[in-house]
Amino acid sequence: MKVADAIVGVLREEGIRHVFCVPGAAIDPLLEALSRQQDVLPVVCAHEAGAAFAADGYSRASGRFGVYATTSGPGFTNTLTALATAYTDRSAVLALS
Repeated sequence: MKVADAIVGVLREEGIRHVFCVPGAAIDPLLEALSRQQDVLPVVCAHEAGAAFAADGYSRASGRFGVYATTSGPGFTNTLTALATAYTDRSAVLALS
């Protein structure tokens, strides 16, 4: 089993239904693992900050974990404002990078 498949398995077990993301080399294995199953849907966003804010909004609206995935480096740092907002407001957001 690959690590990406294990991550997707845990997301499925926790009842996660959506992962907001911006494709990039660092998370390509995760996106490939998501494409091999149908329980957790990737939602492709135009910008990393948008993915993080979408995960925060999803968490607030649904009461579930909001999950987003970005590439490493600048891809992740683009999400810091949204992540800080979620932290300050105590939204349940999981960041994968």
